Amino acid sequence: MKYKNIRTITLLLCIFCTVLFEAKIKLPTLVSDGMVLQRNQKLNIWGKADANEKVEVKFLNKSYKTSADQNGNWKIVLPEQKAGGPYIMTINEVTLKDILIGDVYLASGQSNMELPMRRLTPLYADEIKNADNQNIRFFTVPQKYNFKSPQTELDGGKWEATNPQTILNFSGVAYFFAKELSQKNKVAVGIIHASLGGSPIQAWMDENSLKKYPEYLDEAKKWQNDDLIKSTESGEQALSKAWYTELDQSDIGLNQHWESFDLNDSDWKTMQIPG
Repeated sequence: MKYKNIRTITLLLCIFCTVLFEAKIKLPTLVSDGMVLQRNQKLNIWGKADANEKVEVKFLNKSYKTSADQNGNWKIVLPEQKAGGPYIMTINEVTLKDILIGDVYLASGQSNMELPMRRLTPLYADEIKNADNQNIRFFTVPQKYNFKSPQTELDGGKWEATNPQTILNFSGVAYFFAKELSQKNKVAVGIIHASLGGSPIQAWMDENSLKKYPEYLDEAKKWQNDDLIKSTESGEQALSKAWYTELDQSDIGLNQHWESFDLNDSDWKTMQIPG
């Protein structure tokens, strides 16, 4: 009899825990630990939940409530807040920590904006070594394309404060921009970094905007074909491999090991350059 009761209690607990797990709200990656929120503007906090589920956000000693719609989507708009932090935000059973309020910027562009501090190490070794600033934070958007429709969620990414390890992957331009503004305005600066080398402006435009430029819209629609993408990627990889192979074979300096300290360059002529 006792064994049967134990089994019944265990089953009920499992069902209860499963219900709690299934009902847990889901937040976008941008709404997470360490995030920076924009000061002096209304704040959108959003996510997913079960249909019609009640959602409560607790922030700075105040409570804000709403309910998810039939599709499980919900959004709560918080009032303007002054710069400060770190703060804690609770959304139902989820607790977000280390939240700062300051200025948030989107850093986007091509390779110049994309260039990470890692590649600037020879010029800024001390900057990287001494990097330790909780008031400069980056969220780097994963480089993943989708030609079919706008995405409501990112495939990864997280907020990172500045330290000697994290700074290596930060955009160099965006980092020094954030550092300058943080020092000048005495507030936290959050950078949402979304760059891709060689990307044209049309690649960042939505379908509605591209309707004014039919040739670009046709090009975008063409790449909705998954088979075309796969064959193009395969062909590009083959061409790249062939190009590098030919380059390595025809590079005189590489084949004669000009980089070697033992190279005899006594017959090299002196060249005068301007400057």
